[in-house]
Amino acid sequence: MKYSWKAIHPCIVSVNLLPCEPGFVFGPRIIQDHQLIYVVRGKGSARIQNRTYKGTEGDLFYYGPGVVHEFRADVREPFAVYGLHFSLFQSNAIEASYPSGIQEAAFTDEQRDNELWLGERPETQFLLPEHSRPTFGIQAIFAKLLELYSQGDDFSILQSRAKFIELLTGLFAWTRQQNLLLSEPIRRLKRFLDQNAEQLYERKWLSECTSYHEEHAARLFRKYIGMSPHDYHIRQKMIRAQQLLQGTDRSITDIARQLNLSNVHYFSKLFKKMNGISPLEYRNLRKFI
Repeated sequence: MKYSWKAIHPCIVSVNLLPCEPGFVFGPRIIQDHQLIYVVRGKGSARIQNRTYKGTEGDLFYYGPGVVHEFRADVREPFAVYGLHFSLFQSNAIEASYPSGIQEAAFTDEQRDNELWLGERPETQFLLPEHSRPTFGIQAIFAKLLELYSQGDDFSILQSRAKFIELLTGLFAWTRQQNLLLSEPIRRLKRFLDQNAEQLYERKWLSECTSYHEEHAARLFRKYIGMSPHDYHIRQKMIRAQQLLQGTDRSITDIARQLNLSNVHYFSKLFKKMNGISPLEYRNLRKFI
């Protein structure tokens, strides 16, 4: 999912603080909105689709609609977690019936996209990480959001929106800072993928840009960027597709060809996975904005 910063109107659906009992489990389940889980103390584990993480004090997790997840508290030192449900659009938050959006689910081989991108231009793009350890006073923000949510009056709701935007922009600044700490070879590879989004992906780029073995370069890239080099290149290719659909009258077939995609069907499948609508629907929608 990808949205411009100016298009979103983020709102809190619910906030709670859950001190877990030893061995307590919630999930596997899915939700209809977005959620952040922040570990305040203790330890446990998190599973998001086929990925498993340890959860200790300071860990932050994100998952979106329809993404199967499960959290399990340690039997000796169970964690306490903040749970924050949010919507990117005000109407959705108002209409959400919490907790009716929570449904039991099962882990399967099918993997849904769990990427939330904000921003369209490279200099303002932000990928909300599935797992991170922010260091900018995030616990105090969660505590304030819980306080405002508990009050529930109109002014507190307005304040909670402002506080949540502070959280998002704080995460944006923190991830940008983390990117600055990247080794120069990984920065070079990232720039190369940005600049060559229209080209057909070649794995040899990994060693050519970094002088590392391809496998090592891929591991480092995933560690710092949050996705594989190939997935990042596809993401940048779809952003380029948006620009071409919005700024030119070229046919969908011509755009697919320019992006070195094998056929229009494959292009449409990738585009819809990222944006939720087809290339043609995106072009027609932009005509009315």
